[in-house]
Amino acid sequence: MSARQHIGEVTGRIVHLRAGTDNVEFQGRQLETQSVIFEDASGKIRLQLWESQVGVVLFGKTYKFSNLSTREFQGELFVTTTRQSTIEEVGPLSGMGAIVPCDVREDPVISLCAEIIRAEVIVSRTCGNCKCSQTDFDSRKKFHRCMKCNMLQKSGMYTASAIANVTVLGDSGELNVCINNSVLHRYLRNGDITHLLQDAQDMEEHLLECGFLKLHIQNNNVVAMVKAPEQTASEACSSKSSVSATGDLELLCAADEVESVCAGGAADEAGLACRTGELEIVAGAAEAVCSTGEFEM
Repeated sequence: MSARQHIGEVTGRIVHLRAGTDNVEFQGRQLETQSVIFEDASGKIRLQLWESQVGVVLFGKTYKFSNLSTREFQGELFVTTTRQSTIEEVGPLSGMGAIVPCDVREDPVISLCAEIIRAEVIVSRTCGNCKCSQTDFDSRKKFHRCMKCNMLQKSGMYTASAIANVTVLGDSGELNVCINNSVLHRYLRNGDITHLLQDAQDMEEHLLECGFLKLHIQNNNVVAMVKAPEQTASEACSSKSSVSATGDLELLCAADEVESVCAGGAADEAGLACRTGELEIVAGAAEAVCSTGEFEM
């Protein structure tokens, strides 16, 4: 297998997920990407997920991937999703044994309770027809004409993406972090407040007024966030943890209904599963290699 080859269909089991995601600028757009590793009978390979596929797959589950493409970067051959890619969960592959931990590194994930004291939210819209990023989009208007395909569409038909750059204040002082689109979407969906995506300032005001949050942070990127329970600040922030992603991962979630577990149960296979209603995050350890030219437009 060589670079720039089309893969019509492949089925594999997820054996590693990178805890955090990255933003890559491509043709004026900020694209979110996540690195995972999957395996089949022939071996393991890295898969780069983009945009709507980020957060779709879970550790230990088996999926059928369609319309992938191979890439090579710094001597590593890997596969990437494209605009035409689909992901479907399927039953386990026959003959596959227990998951063998991947020999990869990932920076520590820290857990802290803090409140947001400064926030900047950037909301962008993408045409559902041609996938073009829009400028001068007014969410208050009923219709919007795409700047590329020139199709007039209802404003609600455009896909909204958001990135938040915030300053959080906890017991250790201030920290500047980024909340990527997939994390924001899960938080808003879990709180049934996805309507905030329609206006950046509405979301900024909510983040400033929502009180204490339990945050899981890696490399100054928030990988999971839930609202802390109603209690005093000192009680909310009494539990903190800093862990290596290559060892046991036991991140303490603030809400009573949130569970922290090690994916697969292996001591050296880090995983985080936070469940609050619709929110389920499974984070394993992997190392992503991203470049601005790896996304197939």
